[in-house]
Amino acid sequence: TILLSEKQAETTGGTDVISSATVNKTAVQRSDIEKAADALVSRQKDGQLVLSHKYGQTVIPADPERIVCIKLEDLALALGVDLEACQILEGYYLEEQIRALGIGSIAVDEEANTVNLEQVLSYKPDLILLRDSFEPSVYEELSKIAPVAPFDLKNTEVSLLAMGKILGMEEQALFRLEEYHEKLNAAKETLSAVSDSETAMLRVMKKEVRLYPASSNDMSRFLYANLGLTPDPMAEAYDRKESLAISMELLPELTADH
Repeated sequence: TILLSEKQAETTGGTDVISSATVNKTAVQRSDIEKAADALVSRQKDGQLVLSHKYGQTVIPADPERIVCIKLEDLALALGVDLEACQILEGYYLEEQIRALGIGSIAVDEEANTVNLEQVLSYKPDLILLRDSFEPSVYEELSKIAPVAPFDLKNTEVSLLAMGKILGMEEQALFRLEEYHEKLNAAKETLSAVSDSETAMLRVMKKEVRLYPASSNDMSRFLYANLGLTPDPMAEAYDRKESLAISMELLPELTADH
């Protein structure tokens, strides 16, 4: 059984484009990823790029110099984007790397799922990179400050390439995707000896233990869809659960080999 402590789970809240993926793209070829990214990015007659996204469309400014990033630090760092500011969480797995850049910090209220607009405004951005997990009202308020480029972090590979396209970093994005697939294939090969054994992922928290479902959660789905591991039957049953908490009485019924 894979055990994830509360601290580890907090520090892996984002998705590292190099070490993890969030959706099942095992059989998807690079050309399919490129087509999906192309569908998000178009060019107007005047040459300006337009990004289509969950909230609508955004005209991307040419050569943005003051870029602010909110909850897309994984992708931005993977591309080597020169950031003005971003969210910096204590204990976050990218914290040390971000602090080494010496850039500004933007507070995000995780419970209310809101952004400190005054902080964003203070950095005078000409482009805001935003994870599309916020309410439309947050997008609208940020759009009053600067053009906002939202991306779906759950669709990591397509979003990475689309971000590369709007920032003139497409070659870097393709290189990173190639690196990722090489590591993914190597990991699958390493795990192939146990891929037929049943696996479960538990998150140990202060007040409860959670069993991650087989396919309805981004993080655990990577184990089964991308790495080819076999989910424990109880993990499959948890796809239909509203709560991931598992009682101490039910834990002995978990028969996973790993």
